[in-house]
Amino acid sequence: MRKLVITLSLLIATFAVQAQLNLDSLHFVWVDDSKPDTSRIEANTYYIWYSYLYSQPDTAFALAEDLMTFCKEKNNRKGEAMALHIQGNARKAQSNYPKAIEYFTLSLNIRKEIGDKNGVSSSLDLIGDMHQNLGNYRKELNN
Repeated sequence: MRKLVITLSLLIATFAVQAQLNLDSLHFVWVDDSKPDTSRIEANTYYIWYSYLYSQPDTAFALAEDLMTFCKEKNNRKGEAMALHIQGNARKAQSNYPKAIEYFTLSLNIRKEIGDKNGVSSSLDLIGDMHQNLGNYRKELNN
């Protein structure tokens, strides 16, 4: 039994180290100017999401603001929508549902503009969830 516990502990520790290495590699892609902009944006999106969104939502929000600035400079509307999506989720994690709705709506508008149907669906779903959390059932139906 003791060997099983030790083996499981080592296995779990190995996965934890591997997960951190993966997050670090995402960050390295983000800071590498030689990588394509779309790869950098995607890597940073995942990095923010999995490193900070639910453990440190204020940090995730600030990092998403930096991502937004980068996306605006590069005229990457899909990246802008994702940065707003992250910011909305950061506010959602803090139970600030009215602010979350604002960011999800901004993201929704960009996603409609660029024809991102999956993104539109995701934004509408989250806006509906926020209205439901606030008890605004009529507004939930109008989105």
